[in-house]
Amino acid sequence: MEPPKFLVGFNLPDLRLPTGRRDATNVPAQALILLNDPFVDAMARQWGQRLVKEPHTSAEERVRAMFVAAFARTPSEVEFKRWACAARDFASPGQPDLMKDEMAWTQLGHAFFNTKEFLYYR
Repeated sequence: MEPPKFLVGFNLPDLRLPTGRRDATNVPAQALILLNDPFVDAMARQWGQRLVKEPHTSAEERVRAMFVAAFARTPSEVEFKRWACAARDFASPGQPDLMKDEMAWTQLGHAFFNTKEFLYYR
């Protein structure tokens, strides 16, 4: 019974022992897990695939929808401009239509997963 490697990096307690409360830590390895773990990549890829299939009328509308899905709030104007610019920066050179560029939306989703606001509950 090997525990999930992804959760071990986030202080998963020993599954064979009763644990009343988990330790809370913030170590560099956790950031590296979120950047490189196959599970996080798969979740970002799934989100990107789903976004391309959804009927958004513009990239800006899609960015706003992603922001609400990730953070449960609407973005400020500064945040919106920054994330919309990031979506355009992630666009694949050979893909003329950003709305159908699954890789760009996957990369943007991965960036959302790695924000402090996504990781920490306030």
